[in-house]
Amino acid sequence: MKVKKVFLSIEPGDIDDFSVVAIHANLEPYLLAYRLNQNLDCLLYNSKKKSINDFYTRFKYVSKISNDTWELISNHYENDESLQKRNLLFNIEKTNKKSLIPNLQPVDFFFKIPKSKVIAELVYKIRKIEGIQLAYEIDKKSLSNLQNLIFD
Repeated sequence: MKVKKVFLSIEPGDIDDFSVVAIHANLEPYLLAYRLNQNLDCLLYNSKKKSINDFYTRFKYVSKISNDTWELISNHYENDESLQKRNLLFNIEKTNKKSLIPNLQPVDFFFKIPKSKVIAELVYKIRKIEGIQLAYEIDKKSLSNLQNLIFD
């Protein structure tokens, strides 16, 4: 059997094209996208990032004027399959939860914003949205899995 390798090439320019805002919120992804659309004057629409067996909720907006891409990506995916563990007294059902960027597990969503935008102002507007506990810009150099946020 022949093994096929696929390499993701990330140009240095691709990394500098966007900023990443981490969002901590107890909102459903569609509700967060709706509230971001209302407060930031963007039109995020639903699309899905497909990994090997995982689906992370993804909302995307491409500006027709500046051709900038905005993306809201969930950091968590709960597998529908429940794992059965047998304890001494009870059967325990546990859902399988995966993270897009494992070293930032507490973050619920990542919001990719074009570098041309004023990030501090957008983060301030995002923090004011009802249902969002915390929002802050992430230093991309500290992300070990940055390639997980770069896809078509």
